[in-house]
Amino acid sequence: MNRRTLLFTIDKLSMDGEHPSSIVLNLLDGIHPIREEGFDVVVVDLRPEEKAGQVLVDAGIPVRYLGKGIFSPSILPALMRVVRQENADLLHCHGYNAANFGRLAGYLTGKPVVIHEHAVLAVKPHQFLADKLLSRLTTCGVAISEAVREFMIRGRSVPEDRITIVHNGIQLDRYRRRPEPDIRAGREKLGIDPGALVIGTLTRLREEKGNRTLIAAMPAILARHPGAMLVIGGDGPERAALEQQVRELGIANRVLFAGFVKAGADLLTLFDLMAIPSLSEGLSYAGAEAMACGVPVVASDVGGLPELLDRGTCGVLVPPGDAGALAAAIADLLSDPARIETLRAAGLKRAEAFSIETYAKHLCSVYRRALAS
Repeated sequence: MNRRTLLFTIDKLSMDGEHPSSIVLNLLDGIHPIREEGFDVVVVDLRPEEKAGQVLVDAGIPVRYLGKGIFSPSILPALMRVVRQENADLLHCHGYNAANFGRLAGYLTGKPVVIHEHAVLAVKPHQFLADKLLSRLTTCGVAISEAVREFMIRGRSVPEDRITIVHNGIQLDRYRRRPEPDIRAGREKLGIDPGALVIGTLTRLREEKGNRTLIAAMPAILARHPGAMLVIGGDGPERAALEQQVRELGIANRVLFAGFVKAGADLLTLFDLMAIPSLSEGLSYAGAEAMACGVPVVASDVGGLPELLDRGTCGVLVPPGDAGALAAAIADLLSDPARIETLRAAGLKRAEAFSIETYAKHLCSVYRRALAS
């Protein structure tokens, strides 16, 4: 097999400098099948060295740090040097700056460039102009959902016929429901009452994730299910404000902040129900992981979430930002064990579409098409 080298070029490896982003974790999971498809990967981080990069190094993935500021023009020559030093065949870019400088570096070194978009974002005027100017330098685009594809066309000026939808991939074997004794032990470790109905979320504590809406829904849920417990896995800049909201609502004894979770499956499997109250969402790794764990999902009807839940056939969709609708949907589902079992079975089947092997296969198809062009 004629092996090819791709530069996995990214703005930064983490949200906080320490914990790897979901994009990095997805690469870690997919690296073996990507290598089996004939591609060697070198990661290029535009920023200075990050602690989060160690997980890549430990997995045998080379990481090159450019050590540049967010808008530094020196990113371009530095990136071009790496392209030549690594004898790269293709650039796979994640993030606005990686896409901007990556397309220029690809053009100047004669290499194809794949732009990968993971979210539906607000269109920034300066980036809109940059995307317009660089549009013809985009060899291929990858969108993680139909909603993201539409954003790439309208908001990022990527030609429609160059975009392929490639859903996020997960290691399905890692996300399987644990035996009941393990679930009981996990809940006990977190101090959760044995008989509690556990509503959970696994997310970043950022405004667009809608965690304020979920907390605001809890009093109405508790009015119908006094023994319910909300477990919030994840961390982020909104944590202090969310903890304050919980105190003001007088529900601190029914809400647990679990913090950053390294092994998501260990937490997900403790949930009776998964809530994804996002105000904006590309697709949601955690939603696919929850379904693979046999946990039914209630999610906002926004972005790629309807696609994830197959338009509501394997989950419940509610209007984004509507605490009343979210509370009613969760409370109704907790009152209907038969529907929970129906959604559990449908979710398990749906999760099979998000295997890491399928993800890698489709992504490598995009690479080959870019190289052929």
